[in-house]
Formats: sequence, structure tokens, C-alpha cells
Amino acid sequence: QNQIGISQQVPWPEKLRARAAIACQEVLIARAEAESIEREVAEAVRLAYYEVWFAQRGTDILLENQELVDSLLRASEARYRAGGSQQDVLNAEIERERLQQQMLELASNRAAAEAELAAYLQQSQSFSLKTADSLMLENLPQQLDALVTLAEQCNPELRGLGYQIQRDLQRQRLANLQRYSDFQLGTQYNFLTRDNSLAQSATGNDNISFSIGMTLPVYGDKIRGGINEAIASRAATAQMRQSEQLTIAGKLRRLLSEIDALDQQRSLYNDRIVPRAQQALDIALSEYAVGKTSFVQLTDNYAELLEYRM
Repeated sequence: QNQIGISQQVPWPEKLRARAAIACQEVLIARAEAESIEREVAEAVRLAYYEVWFAQRGTDILLENQELVDSLLRASEARYRAGGSQQDVLNAEIERERLQQQMLELASNRAAAEAELAAYLQQSQSFSLKTADSLMLENLPQQLDALVTLAEQCNPELRGLGYQIQRDLQRQRLANLQRYSDFQLGTQYNFLTRDNSLAQSATGNDNISFSIGMTLPVYGDKIRGGINEAIASRAATAQMRQSEQLTIAGKLRRLLSEIDALDQQRSLYNDRIVPRAQQALDIALSEYAVGKTSFVQLTDNYAELLEYRM
């Protein structure tokens, strides 16, 4: 009347262990990818913070220069009353308006950076930040070899590629295990009846049967193709990891060079250029008051000082 059967394929035990090892490596790969994304977000937050810091510090510098512009304007007005050119007064007013324009640009940049930070931190768009007065730039890295070693230990991309190599090893192992047969176990239950039976000895009693089978790995070319594919995938991943190591070393070398150059430039501005530009402006301002220099030279000195300070 009816027949019910169930069956289960039972792989070779080593195949199950190889697949489990592959799954474990893929979990580690996914964790490395998640960590890489976390570091990208952290970098974006740092950059947005520095944009806010620069906007705030730049605004402070512009406010300090507001006093200089006012002194330029007073000097030009005094010179005009003494018979000088009205154009000097107009140029001084233009410098003041230009200063206001720069402050508006910095305010816009700060608002954009704070909005970006609010998005990263899941804060409301009214989010506002007060940064530190100065950035801690001490203990700058100097040794490239130590940084390369550290990067190889903690870089998530390199770790992920290392996990991929281990995964490819397990895939190669699994491809080799395809030479072994899998098993098929089953059981059937038959509901029998004597109705319309051709055999007079039929009893109509139900019966149960069991079956066992196995696959025959006779397609050698297919198995060898899978093995060669796994070997090639492992070699490609190893080359990708080596390429990533070289790329990271090159980036670190470039960044260290930039850090050294910028640090020397920062010291040069703080210790020599800005003080001398301030001194030149003071001299030009005093000479302009007695008619020994032009207003154009005075504004040039002012513009240079502002540029160097920024």
C-alpha cells in the first residue's frame, strides 16, 4: 500500500573535520574584516576631530589678527588725516572684510566636521565639540623596522590574509580527501496488504528493510582538478599577503618621511619664521606711521604673518 524510507549521507570523517576547520578560518577572516572596518571608522573620527581642532585654532588666530587689522586701519586713517592716500584706508577695510570671510569659511568647515563626528558617534546634529588647546605631538616614531614588525603583528588585513592561507590549506586537504568514499545509510518501512495478491502465501504483514551504500570516486580528473585549484588559490593568497606586506612597508616609509619633514617644518615656523615675520610687521607698522614704507608693503607683511601662523 505505502512505503516510507529515510536515508542519510555520512561523509568520510576527515572531510567533516576539514570542513569545520575551513569554517573556523572563515570566522577569523570575518573578524579581521570587521576590525579593519573599525579602524577605518576610528581613522575617520580622528580626521574629523582634527578638522574641528584646526577650525577652532584657526578662528583663535584670526581673532588675534583682528587686533592687527584694527591697528592697520588706525594707522591708515592717521596717515590719511595727515595728507596720505584714502586708498590705504580702503585697503585696510578690505583686509578686515577678508578676515571676516576667512572666519566664515572656518566656521563652515567646523560645522561640517562636527556633523561628520555626530554621524559617527550617533549624536544629534546639534552636537558640538571643544577640542584641546594643543595636540600632543611628542614621541614621534622614528624606527621603520620596528613599525613594520608591529604592523605585521596587528594589521587586520595581513591577519585576514594569513587566515585565508590557513583556510586554503584546509581546502587543499579537503580536495585530497575526495579520493575517499562517502557512505549512504537508509531504512524503509513497507505497509503491505493481501488485497489483489497474486501469491496465495502472502500474509500482508508489514516489513522493514535497511540499506547501506557508498560513493565511488572514479572521476580522477575532477578530483585532481579540485586539488590543483586549491593549490593555486593558496599560492595566490600567499602572494597577496606578500604584496600587502610590501605595500604597508612602503606606506610606513612614506609616512615616516612626511612626519619628519612636517615636524621640522613646524619647528621652523614656531622658532624662526613666525617670530621674524612678527618682527618685520612691527617694523613696517612703525615705518609706515612716519612715511618710510608703503601700505602695500605693510599689508604684505601682515598677510605673510597670518599665513605662517595658520
